Amino acid sequence: MGVAVLGMDGGIGSTINLHVADDCDTGAVLAAAAFGGTAMGLFADTESLAAFGSNPPDPRCRIPSAEAGRVQGRREAGGVAAFLGVR
Repeated sequence: MGVAVLGMDGGIGSTINLHVADDCDTGAVLAAAAFGGTAMGLFADTESLAAFGSNPPDPRCRIPSAEAGRVQGRREAGGVAAFLGVR
């Protein structure tokens, strides 16, 4: 089991989609605007934006987007863990 950190811009369905992390022990939802506490924002990097292409809903973008997001996620994981106070 692991830790799931989920977030999205609210443009799709629900801003809290923890059901996709059913196999994790811990979940954290990154929210911003109406949240009064300390928040950490992560944004798609250049490689992820390139993988999204000009039409992100295009099914051909799914695998490249997932791969780019995984690479960025691995690179950002230490900073997120430090922010959350987990090891």
